[in-house]
Amino acid sequence: MLKEIALNWVEKDGLEAMDHIIESLDNSLTRSLISTAVLRKAARTDPSTALDYAMTLQYDPFHETKYAVVDEWAESDPQSAFDSISSMEPTGRKGILMDRLVQTWGSYHPYELFEVLESLPNEFVSKAVYWVMSVLASGHVEDATKIVTAIEDDSLKISATQRVVQLWSISDTEAALDWVLNEPGLESQRSRLLTYLLVRYVEDDAGRAMDLALEQPLEVGEFGPEVWVVAQLASISGNLDTVLEYLPKVRDGVSKTEAYRFVGLELVHRHQTDKAMNLVQQIPEEGKSRYLSQIFGSWAVSRPIELLESLDQLPSSDYASLAALALLQSDPQGEFLSSNQIETVKTFLTEEDAKRLDE
Repeated sequence: MLKEIALNWVEKDGLEAMDHIIESLDNSLTRSLISTAVLRKAARTDPSTALDYAMTLQYDPFHETKYAVVDEWAESDPQSAFDSISSMEPTGRKGILMDRLVQTWGSYHPYELFEVLESLPNEFVSKAVYWVMSVLASGHVEDATKIVTAIEDDSLKISATQRVVQLWSISDTEAALDWVLNEPGLESQRSRLLTYLLVRYVEDDAGRAMDLALEQPLEVGEFGPEVWVVAQLASISGNLDTVLEYLPKVRDGVSKTEAYRFVGLELVHRHQTDKAMNLVQQIPEEGKSRYLSQIFGSWAVSRPIELLESLDQLPSSDYASLAALALLQSDPQGEFLSSNQIETVKTFLTEEDAKRLDE
């Protein structure tokens, strides 16, 4: 009722009536709701005056009233809104309003916003591209892909392409995957995009995701996208025995080490530490120490007493020493282990690991 009265009053006497309306309201939430409704309506006919008035409000801490005015203005005439906000004194509020303008402009007029990217302040260009791609990739994906491939700035092209792939893959992962694999203009970022898509694809067809990952070339020292396929499969699979069947397919080197590490950590998380330990035998020699350090580190943090009680059951004294080191490093203040338990753990340390603990 108060809102209707305020709307009618301002329609009759203009925004001058707002001062009287505000003074008559004691509740700050009521003032905010009513002023937002009134100024939103005023912005449809005189957005400049409405925004000027909104900027004088002292009880708009979350800028909702100002946002309402900017939204109305950006929907009807975004360029004029941009010109007006650009002319404001450089303050934090100016940046907040410009950010909102870019968001609304991109939502209602994505093509027009893309055409004027060069006129935007540098700090808002990437946000503008984000909102343009968010809209186009959700309903006009063919236009989105054409625009993306035409972007010359490398950093903008990367962020724009990632946004298109993120949204497109939700509605049609297969089509997005086909585009990433075959579009010549995506060669420099194909590996990154493909990794994202393959992770999404795992739930639908893990076998094909793995095959596609293994087809991708590797740069020296990097690990292949099959690592992320295995990691995703491990995180969503109810039966990790299925995941273990994929591990031997992972390419040798750092890829294999990383894949086993992800699966091992998931096994520890699920209290299947025996299986995590059994995997050590399948890991290349150069990766065993890092794998065990990670496994024991996770085990020590999540279930320290269990690991303590398992020290004398580990396959070798070297393994027991690494586990003891992980326990002591994860609990330097003795919050989980008693002083007697700590002394017991120290008896499992090799001389080399004891030195590492003191470093």
